[in-house]
Amino acid sequence: MIPRVFALTALLALAACAEQEPAASQNANFFLISQSNGSIRGTYNPAGFSTEDVRGAVEPICDDVGLASFSEAPRGDGLTAFTGQCNAGETFGAGRAEVRRRSADRIEVTYRSGTFLGQSFRRWSV
Repeated sequence: MIPRVFALTALLALAACAEQEPAASQNANFFLISQSNGSIRGTYNPAGFSTEDVRGAVEPICDDVGLASFSEAPRGDGLTAFTGQCNAGETFGAGRAEVRRRSADRIEVTYRSGTFLGQSFRRWSV
């Protein structure tokens, strides 16, 4: 009985996390990207990343179909919000990426997508 309760609790916790908006970060070396059905969004600190950096982190999320649109808007707190949309043609689930600046010329992206029972994991550098 305990393993079932643990599994159910873990599943509910993951479901709750999947619905949350990516947190804005004052950290100039880290931000999150959220993707749901090809719609991408997030917030980053422009003191640590350029528009080209962010777009380079976002584009591989769309796999082979490509990025149809990408836009940014400055926020009042000094951060920059961005949205993107993958081209149609592929069925997307939900995913989340962590973006970290590892050095002046290297950004690492770790992307996880799928469900509790079938997750995929990819990592790339920009």
